[in-house]
Amino acid sequence: MKRKITIEGMSCMHCAAHVKEALEEVGAKNVEVSLESGIALAETEKSNEEIRAAIEDAGYEVKSIE
Repeated sequence: MKRKITIEGMSCMHCAAHVKEALEEVGAKNVEVSLESGIALAETEKSNEEIRAAIEDAGYEVKSIE
């Protein structure tokens, strides 16, 4: 399932790469993270709670998951 995740706290390309890595570690595929918009797009079957936990464990705040 394709997910759109709105994230706060990313301030540089390293942050965006860190979020991408966190999502890939929980099995997300085709991950794209936009630093400018604060949005990550990913294909994953994980629950919203698992996605939120992965990103928040990496140090960023999840505002929404659609």
